[in-house]
Amino acid sequence: DDADYDGTIDPRSFVTFNDERATDEAKARVCAQYAAKVSWVDRWMGRFLDTLSKTGLDENTAVIFTADHGTHVNDFGRFGKTAPVQEPVGHTPMMLRVPGEGAGRVSAFIQPQDVFATVCRIAGVDVPPGRDSHDMLAVARGEASPPRSFAICGGAASARWQNAGAKLCTYYDG
Repeated sequence: DDADYDGTIDPRSFVTFNDERATDEAKARVCAQYAAKVSWVDRWMGRFLDTLSKTGLDENTAVIFTADHGTHVNDFGRFGKTAPVQEPVGHTPMMLRVPGEGAGRVSAFIQPQDVFATVCRIAGVDVPPGRDSHDMLAVARGEASPPRSFAICGGAASARWQNAGAKLCTYYDG
C-alpha cells in the first residue's frame, strides 16, 4: 500500500528501470507490477476457460497458451528484454487444451514455429512440405519424440549484429 501511488502500470517501466539510478523501492514496485500483470492474465484466462465450459464451447474448442519469451524482473539485476537471453526468460510454457485429450506434462524444447504444425494437427490439416514446424500434440501423446535436443533464443538482426562484442543468441541444451 502506498498513498502516493495511483495504481498506473506503465509497460515502459521494464525498459527504463535498467537505469542504475532506479531506487530499490522503484525496482520493488516494478516487480510487484509484473506479479500483478501475471495475476490479472491468470484471472481472465480462468474466466475465459470457465465461460467455454459453461457455454459448452469447450467440447469443440482447442486452446493454446504460450509465449515467445518471458521478461527479466530484476533477474540478474535487469528488467525487460535483454541479451544474452537467460534461461528463465527463454524457458516458456506451451499449454494445450484440446477436446477429447487427456492431461499430462511433457518436457521438450519447442520453438514458436511449432504452434503452426500443432494447430494444423488439431484442425486435421496436413502441414505443407518444407515447414520447420513440429506437432507438439503428437509429442504430448507419445506418438513422436521431442523434435529438438536444443533451442536457440536471440535478438533480431539489427545494427547490434555489427558490434563484435555483442551477444546475439543463447543456446540451451538442457
